[in-house]
Amino acid sequence: MYFRETNVERDWNDFKGMYGNKEGARAAFEKVCGALLRNKYPNRAYEVEVSNGDDGIDIFVGNGIFDKSLEVFQCKFFIDGFFSSQKQQMKSSFDSIINNDKYSVKKWYIALPITLNKEQHKWFDKWKLERSKEHAIDPGNIILWDGDYLLDQLKESGLYNTWFKIEDSNKIKEIHEYILNKDDKTLKIKGDNEIKGLSEHLNRTSSFIPSETRLDFTKVLAELAQNATQHGGGNFISVCSNNGQVELKYDGKRFNSLDFVVEEYHGLGIRSLKCFLEIYKDSVECSYKYDKSNILTFKFLDNLLPHQTDNPCFIFTSHSIHSLSSDVFRAINHDCEEVEIDLISTHMHFSNLHILINDCVAKTRKFNTKFKFIIGDRAMNKHMVSHLDSRFSSEDLSRVEWVFK
Repeated sequence: MYFRETNVERDWNDFKGMYGNKEGARAAFEKVCGALLRNKYPNRAYEVEVSNGDDGIDIFVGNGIFDKSLEVFQCKFFIDGFFSSQKQQMKSSFDSIINNDKYSVKKWYIALPITLNKEQHKWFDKWKLERSKEHAIDPGNIILWDGDYLLDQLKESGLYNTWFKIEDSNKIKEIHEYILNKDDKTLKIKGDNEIKGLSEHLNRTSSFIPSETRLDFTKVLAELAQNATQHGGGNFISVCSNNGQVELKYDGKRFNSLDFVVEEYHGLGIRSLKCFLEIYKDSVECSYKYDKSNILTFKFLDNLLPHQTDNPCFIFTSHSIHSLSSDVFRAINHDCEEVEIDLISTHMHFSNLHILINDCVAKTRKFNTKFKFIIGDRAMNKHMVSHLDSRFSSEDLSRVEWVFK
């Protein structure tokens, strides 16, 4: 683990040492680009899981992947130079997305950890002009983000210290004290910690929370932890459960999710928290204080009852629905012929809702699972439903029912 004084400057050449090897550095570089873009474009920037079928998209910015003005980013960790093989990789990535008629790409970006020399800039500008003429694209929409620009953007957004692991002596002392005083009621987590780790911890330490409520609460905590890292500059995050309370503690700048009025551009954690507290307003109290670190405390009262039903064929989405696919397959494993999904309280943008619903319906064809979606104006209206229905095959559409409330 790396710890340095805050006045130490690091650049992309330090990445291999910090993240183990070149492969670790390459993966971290893509995550850095994703974090930076989510910071610049809240709720519009999305990473694409690496696969042979990613169509040349590492990250996209838009209102869903079928946005008519899609901005596509390729993040290439070419730390050892920009030569023939690297140029060919870049050209292949560009051709893969620009020749794919499934997408409407307005802008294409290449993010590199290096600074090009004069000859390399000449080559890039010539290639850009050739491609823009060939595909009738404005050359200004083929854009290079080099290593210097990325570093400047990370510093401006407050993400530099997080990803380059710049720590001061007080942080080292705090972490050291935490390790010495750690007990089995406390879990140290990262902002991108999998929900599974939080779920196991809460199941073990928080029996005072009903199981279905615990499922909702776990998702809220995971999203708040991610926000603490991405927007609060937090590096050290912990969850402690004891005596009917759960405490989320994180360092970084003062970042109180309770202070925010929910707006469209806010991260999922803030919206999920507001929705969770609204649903459980009679049985959960939440407070914030700052004492060298941010501390968000949830107090669960004795009158707490689960909001979820124990019926596995019914899925209640109290905030985001990123777990919808796993919830649906849980229902299928319980032999549910029809799955009823309550979407009334979700705050998810329609384009993302559309992608997730379509994905769940398509993946359950072989089970012939029927779906009843309960919706309200908060998430969708009848015009949106009509648009979504037009995307289903006739086979899938026969398995879908919409109920407006």
